[in-house]
Amino acid sequence: MWVPEAVRLSSPVFVRRAESGKRYFAESEQFQAPDTDLGLRVRPEVDVFFRVPRPYESFPVRTVRLPGTDIGVRRRGPVPARPFALAVGDSLVFGWGVRGEDAWVDLLERRTGFAFVNMGVGGYSSLQATRLLERYGPGLRPKIVLWGFSHNDFEDNVQFAVWRRAATAEPYERWRRSPEALSGGKDRPLAGLRDWLRGHLVLVEVARLATQSIRGEVVEYRDGGLDFLFYASERRAAPTELALQGAELTRQALRQASEVAMKMGATLVVAIFPAREQVYWPLVRRLFSAGQQDDPDWRTNLIARFCRENSIRYVDLTPTLKEAGARTLQVYFRADRWHLTPLGNRLVADAVLTYLRAEGLFPQEATHQRQQFQQRSSGEHAGVGSRRHAAALGSTR
Repeated sequence: MWVPEAVRLSSPVFVRRAESGKRYFAESEQFQAPDTDLGLRVRPEVDVFFRVPRPYESFPVRTVRLPGTDIGVRRRGPVPARPFALAVGDSLVFGWGVRGEDAWVDLLERRTGFAFVNMGVGGYSSLQATRLLERYGPGLRPKIVLWGFSHNDFEDNVQFAVWRRAATAEPYERWRRSPEALSGGKDRPLAGLRDWLRGHLVLVEVARLATQSIRGEVVEYRDGGLDFLFYASERRAAPTELALQGAELTRQALRQASEVAMKMGATLVVAIFPAREQVYWPLVRRLFSAGQQDDPDWRTNLIARFCRENSIRYVDLTPTLKEAGARTLQVYFRADRWHLTPLGNRLVADAVLTYLRAEGLFPQEATHQRQQFQQRSSGEHAGVGSRRHAAALGSTR
């Protein structure tokens, strides 16, 4: 049932959530390494279990080496010399919170019989994804490049651009937790204060969450098949100056990605991921009295429009996930605005596969192999893959 007003979450919940943030940075170093050009890269040949306290999700991470490089990709088997598709982007491409075999990129490979290489990196911006594609894509010469756009890419782009401009020796993942990074480069606190805040991350996070709860900015929602912690920040749909700066950087990254794919002889397809508030907007409006004029879809609509205007193929996953949300299906994790449950990943795989088939982007000579893979995996997707989930499909044809 829906609990009116804010549920005053207990201090142990605050501590667990704050500790999860601190542990995230420590644990993520097991499979992510600093990179002077990309900011971050996935370590090769890793097999770890990423553990964070509830309400966040722990999950296994296994990577293999991209041949002839120092980076890893999330994959169970070796990377083929010329894979059918590459997927680049942030943690939504990587499959944050789920097992590798439940991530949508892996599902596409198993359902089709074609090699889909997951090159997603948690914490990436659009700028970083395109840099990664430019560095490693030409050596793999894929037929398809799936370029993931996430709702938070705008702000992440500004952070990465400021880090590059600062030319600091400080590793990106450490630097981006500073007030300077979070303000888009406008706040330059004393180094001692910055380091103190980092060293007392749990204390600072507990205080912030406690203040949010007292103000009614954290609401627990349970009803039907849904179990969420919603945050007041999810109702703030209007564009900010920082977001608009990041939007222009995203457009630049997308133009560059299109050029890189064209030089490789690959077809670029943009996968547009919505945030949780877009999918469950009627709930967010009711819980936090969001204004009628607020448009939670402005970011995804902006990217879809840019793709149409520039003849870039895209699949907008917002309608698919909104349909699931309307049926009270939980496609995001309980305390997470961004990351998809195994069900959410299956729906994304359905929508992307529907688009690729509708556009005739699969080679005809592999039809038999594709049918064999589908027969072997038909049982595990019963009740989901058998339904047709509508997606907003963008085509240049």
